[in-house]
Amino acid sequence: MYIEKHIKVCVLAQNTMNDKNFSVLQNCKNAVITGASSGIGLEYAKQLATKKINLILIARRKDRLEETCQELSNAYDISATFISADLSKIEEVQRVCQEILKIAPIDILINCAGFATLGEFSSVSLETHSQMINLHINAAVSLCYFLIPKMQEQNRGIIINVASQGALVTTKGNSIYSATKSFLVTFSEHINLELEKTNIIVQALCPGFTKTEFHHVGHFSNFDSSVIPKKLWLYATDVVSTSLAKLEKNKVIVIPGLKNRLLVRFYKSFITQSFIKYKRKKVQKELMSSKV
Repeated sequence: MYIEKHIKVCVLAQNTMNDKNFSVLQNCKNAVITGASSGIGLEYAKQLATKKINLILIARRKDRLEETCQELSNAYDISATFISADLSKIEEVQRVCQEILKIAPIDILINCAGFATLGEFSSVSLETHSQMINLHINAAVSLCYFLIPKMQEQNRGIIINVASQGALVTTKGNSIYSATKSFLVTFSEHINLELEKTNIIVQALCPGFTKTEFHHVGHFSNFDSSVIPKKLWLYATDVVSTSLAKLEKNKVIVIPGLKNRLLVRFYKSFITQSFIKYKRKKVQKELMSSKV
């Protein structure tokens, strides 16, 4: 079966989580997870299932969702249901929001659905850019908009917006991806500020390179993952475990992996930023000189 081989990993993750105080999850009964058919979204489903939290999983691939729900419900004696939808389409987002509102109160919302492209801004179709904006921004904002009032009524809740390390480090060929992920970080910071007097926790998870299907489908079907140093790769199990562990500390921006945290800190340092500005000015001068 599709996720049977992951059950042992789930048990290990459960034992790791039980070694810590996860009181913020103890009263949670129902979780909504988008992008739950694979990768980090699926890992969230597995680790929350070990905590006896019921699941509402959302993704496009109905067969994957159906199999995942069946196996998790059997393995952990929970209720696991799914909604098959393409959240890059506005009408699908609206349908999903209406369906979720009919379900029992939601304690956890994890916006994990996403994809990336290869190539500079003008080399990717406008339709693809629009789909990414809809999926990363409109879907996440809509789900938060409909569920936050419900969480405020019960004065508890957890919102995890899965962003990216790319939201914090500027690179070529990721303009819309990094911009939309940057939005999720800023959006999370602002709604966290608005909800600071409630028992609602908001987190923006910023993982780096993670071993999932993400880098092997769509625009990345021919991507050579070996170009990324092995030491920078993380596993979804560790990424999600870190995310859930940080909930207890109510930390808004979470960057899994010490090397990734150091990389972001180094990039944002005064010396690095000064060097980047210097190089840009040098390139601009060379371009101006060549035109004369």
